[in-house]
Amino acid sequence: MSSQKRLLPVPSDLDIAQAAPVTPIKEIADKLGLDEEDLIMFGPNKAKVHLDAMTKLTDRPLGKYIDVTAITPTPLGEGKTTTAIGLVQGLGIIGKNSIACIRQPSMGPTFGIKGGAAGGGYSQVIPMEDFNLHLTGDIHAITASHNLVSAAIDARIFHESRLSDEQLADIGLERLDIDPYSLTWNRVMDVNDRSLRNIISGLGGKWDGRPREAGFDITVASEIMAILALVSGHDYKSALKDLRERVGRIVIGSSNARKPITLDDLQVAGAVTVLMKDALHPNLMQTLEGQPSFVHAGPFANIAHGNSSILADQVALRLGDYIVTESGFGADIGMEKFMDIKCRYSGLVPDAVVLVATIRALKMHGGGPRVIPGKPLNQAYREENLELLAAGLDNLRVHIRNAKRFGVPVVVAVNKFTEDTLAEVELINKASIEAGAEMAVMTDHWTNGGDGSVELAKAVVAACEKPSEFKFLYPLDLSIKEKIEVIAKEIYQAGEVVFEPLAERQIKFYEKNGFGDLPICMAKTHLSISHDPNLKTYDYSLEKAKAYLEKSKYAEQWKKGEMKMTVTAYDEPSLTITTYIQASLKKIGIQADIDTTPWPASWDKYLDKENAPQMMVLDWWAEWPSPRGWLAGAWFKEEEPLFNWAWYYNPEYEKLVYEGIGYEATDQAKAAAAYSKAQQILLDDAASFFLVDYKYVVVKRTSLKGLNMQPLYNGAYFIYNLTRE
Repeated sequence: MSSQKRLLPVPSDLDIAQAAPVTPIKEIADKLGLDEEDLIMFGPNKAKVHLDAMTKLTDRPLGKYIDVTAITPTPLGEGKTTTAIGLVQGLGIIGKNSIACIRQPSMGPTFGIKGGAAGGGYSQVIPMEDFNLHLTGDIHAITASHNLVSAAIDARIFHESRLSDEQLADIGLERLDIDPYSLTWNRVMDVNDRSLRNIISGLGGKWDGRPREAGFDITVASEIMAILALVSGHDYKSALKDLRERVGRIVIGSSNARKPITLDDLQVAGAVTVLMKDALHPNLMQTLEGQPSFVHAGPFANIAHGNSSILADQVALRLGDYIVTESGFGADIGMEKFMDIKCRYSGLVPDAVVLVATIRALKMHGGGPRVIPGKPLNQAYREENLELLAAGLDNLRVHIRNAKRFGVPVVVAVNKFTEDTLAEVELINKASIEAGAEMAVMTDHWTNGGDGSVELAKAVVAACEKPSEFKFLYPLDLSIKEKIEVIAKEIYQAGEVVFEPLAERQIKFYEKNGFGDLPICMAKTHLSISHDPNLKTYDYSLEKAKAYLEKSKYAEQWKKGEMKMTVTAYDEPSLTITTYIQASLKKIGIQADIDTTPWPASWDKYLDKENAPQMMVLDWWAEWPSPRGWLAGAWFKEEEPLFNWAWYYNPEYEKLVYEGIGYEATDQAKAAAAYSKAQQILLDDAASFFLVDYKYVVVKRTSLKGLNMQPLYNGAYFIYNLTRE
């Protein structure tokens, strides 16, 4: 335990970090069994561990390997790094030799809204300023290496535009005939500057290059950063060789003849490797309580693989008993790439997954008010609200199932906030165990450091003793499209994957040029399990739907895969919902065609007895007395109704809706909770409404965020199943 006195209220992260006693890094290394010759010192409090240290560690057994991931976060983040550091400190409290392996942060987010990434409260890596800023210069080495390639590209285009093939050969060059429109390689810098995202380079005189559209990315988005994290080896020489080979294979674009152009073709791979030679050695720092922490590489997870370096893990696993690493964003992004990319290349097998959740985030996923950085949290997040929490638990369940798909035990860590209650934690624990997790543990490391995460540490130790049946999500010999479909359907909950013409052309290009046997690194939003940041995931009771289908008069047709229906979507919001329905129907073997005829022309189709759709999605305004009353007025004026149907009735649903209406004038938070729970009842029953011989009304909001803002009076969308006999 740290000798630092913990204060209440908890001071700022910077105040805590600056007040903390810092153990000389040589002492931290000595406790690991490292000698002074194994270190490349950067002052008294940080060092690089030379990769040749691995040669004397080969006889040591590997420690337990733990990946910390999370549910879908709010824009505020849910404290994944803080939990990883807190877990390492908690393992130290119970006598385990534990080491953290985390990413180095970009200075873009550090100087932006998000801030630093050293953890927080009394669970941090120190010195915090060094961690969040230059550290040992690895990111600067990547910046220089990447921009060297950018310069080489423009220089090559310039020289090829003015020299003949013979003149190029005289200076040792072969014509590459780079297509400028194919280039995927911008310049980089490690701070945010929106004015440089899109630029024109090469302006000036005739010796200043050839003008073209270009731009800047942030340094950690560089492919060189992603490569640094995936390099492996058993010593410095082997790691340097692996780096050189990987850098040489980088593709920056193609020729006008559609031939991929690599850094080896540009003849700069060797120079890039030289610039990166010192960055290979992982950086050693410490937690507030003196546990070692390796900080090395920092690719983003939404666009790259989002994990710290294999090299740091390889060193740490020979030095410690419990190695805690962290993958970016949620289990749908960083963890999937940790398993399918990082572990595939490293050969390392994880022993447990820690899934970080916050009650705040789960309430948001249940339909709670929007969470906006810099603004106070809504009252719904500052008091116990079991209904709202229950409505958001499906996000947790999906992420638990995602982790379990890889055959690894899962422990849910509930990162404690002041307003959280034991009843809410117990609800999460029950749902977690039912979904397949070992257990859920509230952890208070932000306030109490390692002491606050002792129970989490014990749970993780127990999970690591369980057998791991680790497996990859997909084999590499599948086609690119097949691998994408596996990830999208198994992890992102997609019902169908549609490849647009551009994607089809790119996939064909990649496979033709030998890239088809690589793992897939998907770029995806971190704000939703799906592809759409506004789409919140609900867990449909599809088994119920299948049971209905098997008993229905359409069972034979369904089993043959011949069930079809038409769903209308006359505007953009209704199309969002209809697409979601289409994916759900596909999961139970029903093909849904979407009719996008705009209003009011679509109205004629609704009234056409011969060609009317089976399901329609449209909105309902406040002046209509009720959805049922409106529908009755529209279709039941005739002696023979146009549509035979039975409206949906669930007493619990009705009670909650009217309870929410009663709260609207006095308590928006309670109204939101009631509406969210009502919607979950609808969604749990919704699969049966899709059947062609069950005629019901289903309610969803266009945002799919939950019935949280006066849903019956604010442009709610209603899905009418209008099936005819």
